[in-house]
Amino acid sequence: MPGTDLSLQSKAGFEALYKHAPIGIMAVADTGLIEFANPCAERMFGYAPGTLIGKNHSILISDDLRKRQEGYIQNYFEAPADKVMGQGMTLDGYKKDGSIFPAEVGLASYEYNGRKIALAFINDITAHEHAKDQLRASEQNMRTLIEHTPAAIAMFDREMRYIAISKRFLKDYQLDSPNIIGMSHYDVFPEIPERWRELHRRCLAGESSYCDEEQFVRQDGSIDWLQWELCPWYAADGTIGGIILFSELITKHKISQKTLHDYATDLGVKVKEKTESLEKAVNELQSAKDELSESLEKEKELGQLKSRFVSMASHEFRTPLTTILLSANLIDKYANPNANPNITQHTGKIKKATFNLTSILDDFLSLEKLETGHIKASFTNFDIVKFAEDITEEMQLAAKQGQHIVYSARGGERIVHLDEKLLRNCIINLISNAIKYSGERTIIEFETEITDNEYIVSVCDDGIGIPESEQKHLFEAFFRAHNTGNIPGTGLGLNIVARYVKLMKGRIEFKSEVNTGTCFVLRFPQLV
Repeated sequence: MPGTDLSLQSKAGFEALYKHAPIGIMAVADTGLIEFANPCAERMFGYAPGTLIGKNHSILISDDLRKRQEGYIQNYFEAPADKVMGQGMTLDGYKKDGSIFPAEVGLASYEYNGRKIALAFINDITAHEHAKDQLRASEQNMRTLIEHTPAAIAMFDREMRYIAISKRFLKDYQLDSPNIIGMSHYDVFPEIPERWRELHRRCLAGESSYCDEEQFVRQDGSIDWLQWELCPWYAADGTIGGIILFSELITKHKISQKTLHDYATDLGVKVKEKTESLEKAVNELQSAKDELSESLEKEKELGQLKSRFVSMASHEFRTPLTTILLSANLIDKYANPNANPNITQHTGKIKKATFNLTSILDDFLSLEKLETGHIKASFTNFDIVKFAEDITEEMQLAAKQGQHIVYSARGGERIVHLDEKLLRNCIINLISNAIKYSGERTIIEFETEITDNEYIVSVCDDGIGIPESEQKHLFEAFFRAHNTGNIPGTGLGLNIVARYVKLMKGRIEFKSEVNTGTCFVLRFPQLV
């Protein structure tokens, strides 16, 4: 400062100050020559100790800056004014090795022994400038990320002015241009209710909020359904800089949901009517079976009646049953379980009833064809593993909640020579029984194996089992063990399986224990 004693009360004190100062300090005479430079300044510009003294200060600035600032020192001494660091100059420093670095410079002037001296305080701000560049790049990346993210996102400052916005947000809310940057959210959407404005204020105080379904009444009276989330964003100093809004228009989903609900309700009514009709038909069929066993004389007449009815039932009921099952599967696939948890429960009942009725019709139709000799084995080669995997996937849809059908294949070969259709019916019948007579959350084991001379198929469960005293009647037509209770069934399934296996030159074996489970094994000789 002017008039300040250079010694700062003592030469030793001054030397300690400038030698250990963490910034560069230089004294430049009005001639432009460097009077002294502290160690920090020497290191900053890459000079050995003492080698800057007596050199012109212009060697420390770039050529371009040197040309622009010719006469600057002389002008400064004619009208000296202190320049505080941070409010003064930012220059490019020129190191001895020719490299350049950004420097922040503060100036002060004083007189010593009648000579004018400029005191320069120099700080290398390379790291600071790099951090500023990184911050600018980070902000640009953030804006670019928000702009191109496939979600409706808007970022606001503390005054609820837009500072970044995604293209999806513009599209969803039919905003023509991203020129709303800088505009107030409340000017763009004047219809925003006071409740939302209060949520914005609370978010700016640090509170996040979320809503999975809410109406937004637009200025023209139309209604949008939204799912949204608000959360604050924080500046580098840890203060809340503003709000980020995540939103999603779910209006189409709400409309689809209502349409689906109405469709499910209508389907439920139709299914109930069809189910009652089918149950009535099944009851009549059961009555026909009872009458058949009462009199051998009426066997032929009742058999003809049964055949006609079975053919009629197969053609008249199979198509609506298939439609019902397909519709129930579509409801399960596209319904939102959170919207109405009863949908899955009702479709499960629909599928179960449809599956049972279809199974009954198949059993009677298969028995009728077997008895009339219309079924004969037709052997072809096919991939048993893919065949079994398809059945597993199909039957898993009919399984009870928590039941899992686990398929495994043994043996290196995959091609078998059997009647694919008959084998499929056998396996489906065995897995259906395993599903019916096993509880929830159980494993049904399904395995195929090819040995040197046999094809082996097994289905095992841990269900109710078959009483030992009744096992000898297991493959008789219309036989059902006493422990089956109210579980639906015709008693024809295993009889049909045994006859199909016989048509393919195979044999059926089983092991069973009450309350432990049952395992059926089909063995077929390799005929080719």
